[in-house]
Formats: sequence, C-alpha cells, structure tokens
Amino acid sequence: GHYGRADLRWQAYAVKSLRLKLKHASASDKELLKAIQNDFKAGDADGKEVAVAEQRLIRTGAYVQMLSPSMMPIPLIGPATKTRIALGGYVDLQPAPSKQCEEYALTLASTNDKTKETTWTGTYVMTNEQGNNAVNLQRMQLTFEATMILVEDELELV
Repeated sequence: GHYGRADLRWQAYAVKSLRLKLKHASASDKELLKAIQNDFKAGDADGKEVAVAEQRLIRTGAYVQMLSPSMMPIPLIGPATKTRIALGGYVDLQPAPSKQCEEYALTLASTNDKTKETTWTGTYVMTNEQGNNAVNLQRMQLTFEATMILVEDELELV
C-alpha cells in the first residue's frame, strides 16, 4: 500500500566564522610541525580566523553535512541534536596510500534569536597519514579548540 511521503525539512546555515586555536600537534616531519606551530602562534589569544567564504552547513533531521573549510574540501557528515554536532570524513590522497581525516565535535554555546546566529564550541581534529606500513608511515595530527558561528540561511534546497 501507499502510505504517503513526508517531505524532509532541510535547513541551511551559513558558516559566518570559524576560529581555531592549536591545542596539540604531533608529526613525523618535525620541520612541518614547527612551521604549523609557528603559524598558529601568530594568531591572537582567541585563535586564528579560518576563511569560510560561501561555506554552508546543511541539516536534515538528525544529520548535518558540509564541506570542510580546510585546504582539502572533504565532505563531512554526522549526527546532530539541538545542542551537539559531530562531523567527520576523510579523503584518499595521491600518491596512494595517503589519506586525510577531519572531525568536529561541537556543543551549542549560545543563541542569538535576533540575528538567528548560534555559536558552537568544541574540538576539530585533522589527521594526515602517508605510507602503507609501520616502517614508512608518516603521520600528522593536529587538535584545535574550535569556535564556529552559524547563521540561518535562506538557501533554496531542492
């Protein structure tokens, strides 16, 4: 029988800003590690603003998705509640075998009903691995404090 079809409600949010503050870094390549640490020390005490032009987070039901605002636009997806967002994803890189993983774990910190903005805080972890065995594996992992501001967007979704 036909039970009808409910239309899912999609809600788009523009990523107004993303600030990252480096908390922990480890890497096989010590020169690269030092360069990253110096780059993030140059930011202010609240962290470093990341470019997020035209970045969107899309929510439907209990799931959210977005492209990572990192230099590698990785599709990220995960569960969400009214007060928590978990996003994750990875991409295989060339030369193989290499991959980059990214994860966000965010909690709602504040809501501004007047501007329709929400501020989310938590962690962002980026892991990059190159090589296929323990002998030649090159690994880098960066853990950041993250603050993301989202604003409801009128983006048409079909």
